[in-house]
Amino acid sequence: MIKVRTSYLVRIQDVGEAQRLLKEARETVWPVLGWRGRLQQMLHGRVQQSLLVWSSEWESLAAWEAGLESMKNCQEYIEWARKWKQLQVYGGETEVFRLIEPRIDLDSTPGKIEVRSSYMVPLSRLDRALELIEQDQRMNWQLKEAVQDEVMILGSGAQSRFVFASMSDSLTAYDQGISSLVVREDFPAWWRAWTEVVDLGGSREILRNF
Repeated sequence: MIKVRTSYLVRIQDVGEAQRLLKEARETVWPVLGWRGRLQQMLHGRVQQSLLVWSSEWESLAAWEAGLESMKNCQEYIEWARKWKQLQVYGGETEVFRLIEPRIDLDSTPGKIEVRSSYMVPLSRLDRALELIEQDQRMNWQLKEAVQDEVMILGSGAQSRFVFASMSDSLTAYDQGISSLVVREDFPAWWRAWTEVVDLGGSREILRNF
């Protein structure tokens, strides 16, 4: 299973209208094409507020490509895209991640917060990184909410970039989850092993569903 994150850059004064149009697509175009996923606004990261993201999950790269191909002859999409192109500043940027099993479904409820913490692992240590993530999953370190483990397969840092994505009701709830995690007896040893595998702490992005 893969996750595809397509981001759209819009002018700050157009954010409200862009969100309205994307929600319109979710209600009227996605059902026709068989698409699904989450719509999000970046609150903290490389571009705050002006970056909107469609995050979707597919069985494979081939399934994603087939999904995109289906839009070419979809009249509902063509009519919607004509309006969307008036707001979008640049072409969308796409990142693809492999979801590390066992995977979980992240909540798409509007208002929920996603925190995406990334780490760069050298290619020589990928197997060890996956072992530690599997150990993490067995220990069931959940921050009171769902946590999804991912590795990038298309984008900057492909293969080496690991992401821990978690959903919370708010940033306060996320902070409380982290606080409860770091005081666990089994966490310090795992964290020491993880920092021996990781070369660099990567970006942290905060997004809100809409």
